[in-house]
Amino acid sequence: MNLTGSARKLKDTAVDIHNLAQKWTKYNNEGSSIVSSVANVKLQNVEKTDDDTDQSQEFPKEKMSLELESLCTELTELIQKMEKLALKFEAIVNMCKGLNELESYQMKQENKEGSKVLFQTWTLEDFESTIQELYSMYKTELQVKKSVLQNICHTEHKNVLMFYVAAWVHQPYIEDRSKLLLESMLIETGHK
Repeated sequence: MNLTGSARKLKDTAVDIHNLAQKWTKYNNEGSSIVSSVANVKLQNVEKTDDDTDQSQEFPKEKMSLELESLCTELTELIQKMEKLALKFEAIVNMCKGLNELESYQMKQENKEGSKVLFQTWTLEDFESTIQELYSMYKTELQVKKSVLQNICHTEHKNVLMFYVAAWVHQPYIEDRSKLLLESMLIETGHK
């Protein structure tokens, strides 16, 4: 079937969103490794300073600072990549909103009500709301990642450190529902 117009655009968009989600997962896994390394460096330093009563701690602290600086630089670069993904996602949301507004305008000009089904059961409104919901999850999660970046290297408390690691790894704002939404969109557009 040769698709044109909004249907073609949405079919391509479903793949784009799937690819963005895959890249996000890849970046999250890389970030998990970096955040865990930061935690390990910090915890090793806490253990060493607790065990050592010698006052000559300058070299280990310098070494720790260099390691932390390197890891935080890596994490910053990773967050920048995630920000780019979020910007692409936002552009997709805006495109879908525009398509929906255009269809609404055209339907109004033709004195028709409602929205037409493009593939199997979904209307443009369904696509727009699904994509917006997914974007909201990733956008909020990006804010968590930025907060982790800003704070993890500066915390001195083991429990807080472990909280930041868990917050990064578990991505609390990207709900399980996101997988269902993405899968539904791929099925709706005939990709699965």
